[in-house]
Amino acid sequence: EVADRLNDIDEIDGVELNISCPNVKAGGIVFGTDPQAASEVVSLVRSRLTKPLIVKLTPNVTDITVIARAVEDAGADA
Repeated sequence: EVADRLNDIDEIDGVELNISCPNVKAGGIVFGTDPQAASEVVSLVRSRLTKPLIVKLTPNVTDITVIARAVEDAGADA
């Protein structure tokens, strides 16, 4: 729903999706460290968002390129 609203605001040129936040209580750490979970989150946002999508990745992984490829394949612009 938020993505839909952001699409309509001309002053917003793009959106940063922060999946690096270690919100352990709400399961947030999973989004940033699991390529499949990261891909699913990005895919959901991308399906609604028409503006450029930048995904902020966590440095707390062994190989960040795996997560980067997953989110890029899911539709992230950067």
